[in-house]
Amino acid sequence: MYTNTANVTSTEADSNSANNTNSISSTPRDVADISLLKTVVNATPNVGENAVFNLTVNNAGPSVATGIIVTDQLPSRLFLCFISTFRYNHI
Repeated sequence: MYTNTANVTSTEADSNSANNTNSISSTPRDVADISLLKTVVNATPNVGENAVFNLTVNNAGPSVATGIIVTDQLPSRLFLCFISTFRYNHI
């Protein structure tokens, strides 16, 4: 939480100096802007060949995104063969 206080003064006499100060508090929230891009390496694989999909998650911020879970339900005729290396780039 942050509290910001402003004051006002004058060289003249002030008949009510009790209203010369005002404060307001705010509680900033973390805000992430995550996006998901899914691409396919070969959109027309032959039967028996692997279909390779790439999933890329990006966070445009301004805050760090935490607790990200990516799910990708494959169609009934596809099954998971392998998962390649997970890379994390903190910018």
